[in-house]
Amino acid sequence: MFFGKLISDIIVLMKKILLTVFLLTVVIASIAVFLALNRSTKVLTKSQEQQALVQILGRKPNLVAAPNGNVWYRGEYASFMYPAKAKIYTFIQPNFKNTTTYLDSFSFDINNPRLILNFAVTKTAITAVGDLPDVRFRQEKDQGYTQSELDVSGQKGLAFTKREEQQVEKTGFFVVNNKIYSISVTGSSYPDVVDLFNGIIRSLIFSR
Repeated sequence: MFFGKLISDIIVLMKKILLTVFLLTVVIASIAVFLALNRSTKVLTKSQEQQALVQILGRKPNLVAAPNGNVWYRGEYASFMYPAKAKIYTFIQPNFKNTTTYLDSFSFDINNPRLILNFAVTKTAITAVGDLPDVRFRQEKDQGYTQSELDVSGQKGLAFTKREEQQVEKTGFFVVNNKIYSISVTGSSYPDVVDLFNGIIRSLIFSR
């Protein structure tokens, strides 16, 4: 009888000890989780952020957002709208250099989609756009161009499109007040080349 009561008391004591240990474990775990969730976050430097992104992407990230919409090019002889994300650079076609016929030029490229625009204005004694050497060259059948007509505020012009495996070209010509206006867009995507070219033509204004 005595031993039976002793064993019963021991079992009750063990249960209390196990319960106490369990409660302590829960309390300690709760404190650990609280501290982990509320610990101060280490702020990465710009250099560390760049390194982390390079490791994730496998390349240097472009963190500068491309501008949206269009902006105006306002030259002495013509104005037109072009994408704000374009990167302007200086380019003069080789046959324009050191000539008295050269008046103006404007060039830019776009990375995505890859597009290049070259705009130029030169003096001429030619009065008909069909008589321009660059036009006659593109009209030759073996050059692979297709021809279409342009009209900007009553000024008639000609456009030529050439599609190759790696590159698309669309170039337009006008002769206005003894000046040749040439607008050339090149790129790898036909829809993108045509879209940029048409946008330039729609907004084109001849200044004088």
